[in-house]
Amino acid sequence: MSRRVFLCAGHMIDLPERAEPRFPPVKEEAVRARMAAELDRWRVGEGDLAVCGGARGADLLFAELAYARGAEVWLLLAAEPEAHLEDSVRLPLSDWERRFDRFRRQAERGERCEIRVQTRELGPLPEGDNRYARNNRWQLDTARREAGGDDSLFLLLVWDEQPTGDGPGGTSDLATRVAEGLPEGRCAIVNPLEVEPFARDLHWARDGRPKRILTLDGGGVRGVLTLQYLKRIEGLLKDQHGRAVRLCDYFDLIAGTSTGAIIAASLALGMSAAKVEKEYRKLAAEVFRHRWYRLGALRAKFDAAALTRALKGLFEERTVGSTDLRTGLLIVTKRIDSGSQWPLANNPRAKYFHARPGSTAVPNGDYPLWRVVRASTAAPHYFEPEKIEVHPGQEKEFIDGGVSTANNPTLEALKLVTLRGFGVCWPTGANELLIVSCGTGRADASEKPSAIAGKHALVALTSVLNDCADLVETVMQWVSRSPTARSIDGDIGDLAGDLLTTEPLCTYRRFNVEFTAKWLQRELGGKLSPRQLERLQEMDLPANIGELVDLGKLSAERHLEPSHLPDGFKLDPAASGQPANR
Repeated sequence: MSRRVFLCAGHMIDLPERAEPRFPPVKEEAVRARMAAELDRWRVGEGDLAVCGGARGADLLFAELAYARGAEVWLLLAAEPEAHLEDSVRLPLSDWERRFDRFRRQAERGERCEIRVQTRELGPLPEGDNRYARNNRWQLDTARREAGGDDSLFLLLVWDEQPTGDGPGGTSDLATRVAEGLPEGRCAIVNPLEVEPFARDLHWARDGRPKRILTLDGGGVRGVLTLQYLKRIEGLLKDQHGRAVRLCDYFDLIAGTSTGAIIAASLALGMSAAKVEKEYRKLAAEVFRHRWYRLGALRAKFDAAALTRALKGLFEERTVGSTDLRTGLLIVTKRIDSGSQWPLANNPRAKYFHARPGSTAVPNGDYPLWRVVRASTAAPHYFEPEKIEVHPGQEKEFIDGGVSTANNPTLEALKLVTLRGFGVCWPTGANELLIVSCGTGRADASEKPSAIAGKHALVALTSVLNDCADLVETVMQWVSRSPTARSIDGDIGDLAGDLLTTEPLCTYRRFNVEFTAKWLQRELGGKLSPRQLERLQEMDLPANIGELVDLGKLSAERHLEPSHLPDGFKLDPAASGQPANR
């Protein structure tokens, strides 16, 4: 019985040493999107068969896309699996082998996948023949047989459209064998060299260039203080580059927790810091309205409906994986049922970003952006948890990422870009990685004891959050070159003489305000009463915005210097509005 058969042939992702680009790694996601559009145009789905050679790049991308749409997948290998992995799958610091292994597990379970080996099916390679050319013939013959001829056959070529490739058995070989004989509309070509990479992927690219990270703390309405640092950074970048520079173009990753998540996602979309502040002020005024009927004892203090409306207005129907996010984005939230911290990023190489063969989980890249940001802001006592669908028809509750060790998401960002499991693997070093971290003001937990149990609990919670913040700053100062380092405590000081690693992992800048009379007098020459200081620490008082802006501006002017954005991390002068040296 014939069925619709979709055959794909295409280039492998280029090796790092390849002189003439054919399928650069930075274009993987843009090519994937073009391939997905063709499969959707053909309405690939249940009952269809997808046939390819199982190599990294076009083959495995096609297999993943077809499988996710319900098709059966056959991988026809030119060599035994181990030799195939070595010759056609493995790539340094990549997850292609893991992706191939997913199909191998599906094939072992007989779940819509078969892996066949040329020599097992066709016998030894005849003398003088080429195994890759033979594999092309085998794939084509198999596809035609299963389709009952060319009437139900479709061909997708991921091809630079050059008549010759790297040798016999290349994509051009198969193209000449079949493409011209197919009816119109049955053959589609995606040329990687003509596809523009997504701006986001230029930032995520592991290209050996210096990288820059911006991290933003949580803190409710105190986020307006953070924005004064960001406006100052934009001003310094304009002076440094001689033109306006958006933070999404300068920083390769922007990470945020809670209120920092709102700011981070807005910046990643290309907003200026001034524009974000304007939107932020409107949001704060609307969301943090104290209503007499929401006392906060048995229900959340604020109605999340206003916050939801505001976030939907900002982010609309975008998902974490939306390609109009112009740079890397990391948002930290926490899942209630598992008690686990959930860092969600638009890193396309992450294990859970795309649909995976054999998994029914909703891919992280498909999570609605507004829901993820809303989850990160769902501070207990202030807002109800946010529900996110993690499996079809199955929602889980998420809360503020600040209720973890990551209210300051700097360490999470460093883990994301350096631990191999996340697939980013940026180079480290004081001249390779710049991290700029902005706080919302450090709360003072040294209040006088109170006889009220709830007051004790609040003071204890503030103390725990400060402990977590201190831990993050300690670790960061311990592994970096940090001229803005602060004294953590009387024993270890600012760790100026300490380094955990042989060489610094990064250059680290931290900017924040401390809500203590001593710090304000020493650092800003100002004086506030204990009552004023206590009030400014509140996270839900829009009336504080004016004073927080003044404090933030003064701190930014005094503490954020041009030298804190080293020339070694400047954008490429020829790349207007684009990441440096790309």
